[in-house]
Amino acid sequence: MTRRGRDRITLRLSPISEERTRFRLEGSLPTDLPPFALHQLFSLLVYWSGRPLHAVLSAGGPVGWFEIWGDVLAGVPDRHVTIEFEAAEDQNDEG
Repeated sequence: MTRRGRDRITLRLSPISEERTRFRLEGSLPTDLPPFALHQLFSLLVYWSGRPLHAVLSAGGPVGWFEIWGDVLAGVPDRHVTIEFEAAEDQNDEG
């Protein structure tokens, strides 16, 4: 994959019904993203959906990565997010 493809943020929209749309956002962000930026994004998504987000945090990755994102997600109010921790061997599962 080219650098340009890796840095792309993709929004996929597909119908669930006339009232609901499946919303999938995928891409890469800097690890040092300011926590307030993530909080703003979560707040908007919670407002639009009317439900808390479900965040899945992978236990794999470079040393320190898990701690950085764990701290950022821990700072998000409980009413905005539920957090699931994924073991490294679970990362290839799609379900």
